[in-house]
Amino acid sequence: MAVSNNRMLPALLREMRTRRLDILQGSRIASGTALSGGMPLYKYVANAILNRIENGALKLSMTDYHSGYLLYGWRALRRLPFRTLSDSFDFDLEVIASARARGFSVGEAPVPTHYGDETSHLSPIAYGIRVLRVMWNYRRGRYDPS
Repeated sequence: MAVSNNRMLPALLREMRTRRLDILQGSRIASGTALSGGMPLYKYVANAILNRIENGALKLSMTDYHSGYLLYGWRALRRLPFRTLSDSFDFDLEVIASARARGFSVGEAPVPTHYGDETSHLSPIAYGIRVLRVMWNYRRGRYDPS
């Protein structure tokens, strides 16, 4: 039986403090549960391709930028420009891009994967394009502090 992400929160917060991270991204890939937890194969493959691009642009070595499970340290909460970021699914990636542009520490930790029977209304092509746009904007300095 997988541990729910909510029950993992205290352990993830400890990990964040121990590693002195400003942002901690939950990784379904690092947990090894992405496919067994129901992630569709096409999403798994697309995630791997996007991760290579993101790691190259952001100079990180993460396995999953798209879980939607982000923890924020105090410095990130106080200094990231949340109001200027997207109100869509690319918000998380913009947070990470903004954190990297400010020299904040970003890391990941494994989280279990569970895909329920709900229907996703996210267009994978449109989302992929938005991810590429965030990386383009990051490279152009859009997330640099003013």
